[in-house]
Amino acid sequence: MPVWGNGDLSPSSGFISSSNIIPQTGDNLYGVIGSGLFGTANPAAPNAWGFATPGQAFSRATTRDVRQFINSISANWKPRDWLATRAIVGLDFMNWQDAAKIRTGEGCPFCGVEVDGLRAVNRYNNERYSVDAGATVTKTVWNDFNSKTAFGAQWNRDGRFVTFNSAKVLPPGGSTIDAGAQKTSGEQTTEFVTFGVYVEQQIGWKDKLFVTGAVRRDQNSAFGQDFGAAVYPQRRRCRGWPARTAGPSGSTTSVRALRGVSPGSSRRPMPRSPSSTRSRPRCSAARHRPRSSGPREQRPQARALA
Repeated sequence: MPVWGNGDLSPSSGFISSSNIIPQTGDNLYGVIGSGLFGTANPAAPNAWGFATPGQAFSRATTRDVRQFINSISANWKPRDWLATRAIVGLDFMNWQDAAKIRTGEGCPFCGVEVDGLRAVNRYNNERYSVDAGATVTKTVWNDFNSKTAFGAQWNRDGRFVTFNSAKVLPPGGSTIDAGAQKTSGEQTTEFVTFGVYVEQQIGWKDKLFVTGAVRRDQNSAFGQDFGAAVYPQRRRCRGWPARTAGPSGSTTSVRALRGVSPGSSRRPMPRSPSSTRSRPRCSAARHRPRSSGPREQRPQARALA
């Protein structure tokens, strides 16, 4: 929605709620599928099922309840014809609970003390804050040459806070954690922050030839104090012939792209690829590996960028 001259603001908000019952079909002693596959059709066998019977498997009630609240605000502002700016702020909160319950005497008899009752509740709180801001400058630098410069920064903060609570050996009719004879509890906290900046420069000639160079620098709190940051450079070239003007009869020719590969490109033309196309020009991108300012033994695994 427009809020000022040459600018607009777009808020967004959403809420998601779900509740699921998760049956025991996995590869464990309660899994119905595995118990059936490893069972037997021999009537003389003491147990036709490989592990727990279906009645014992479905006695374990496992549920997952999820609540997610998603919010974001995006803004665009163009103070000049050659300058465009943007910013996006996002907040994402998600809470979910995994719960399991087995009543006394209904569980698997060879799965430990769970046959005497089980109650487990694990709660997860996820938080994500994000900020993405950038600007693009477009100008004609000289005659048929134009320049486009884009730069920006991104910041993300993620956090997960978990509590684990369980109780075993419940009294008849008991279904709460405080009623169990064997209680365990724990908690887990994970937090990390990522900050990155980037700059991209593109030079174009008559909308036929483009040369682009870019560099990005990322730093994450999980890298360690002595690591520094990772730098990702990139360069790319595009070229092609635009369509010619219409002739006297009104017919036009399709766009013709140069078929070939620039030095440093990892691509090569296919043997039967056509020399003409209707739209996009041929581009080539050089591959680079991220560079790090920290010790070699602490650097993350390098990934090639195209």
